[in-house]
Amino acid sequence: MAATSALNSTVNKIVKEVKKFTPLEQEEILVKAKLTNYLNAHKKPIANYDSKKLKPPTMAQIDKWKHDSRVKK
Repeated sequence: MAATSALNSTVNKIVKEVKKFTPLEQEEILVKAKLTNYLNAHKKPIANYDSKKLKPPTMAQIDKWKHDSRVKK
């Protein structure tokens, strides 16, 4: 019970300090917190492919794809 009480007081202190920031700064802090949480969670990649067999495209391939996508058909 004491742990949740201490946690609540810590969260309340954080909220009190963050309220002093501008909305843009608050949004930035929120994004950083979410990103840190995501990176620490060690999530699996969304796409299901074998990353050992599949190589990333080269810059030449990417440039060709971009060129092809801009060509009018």
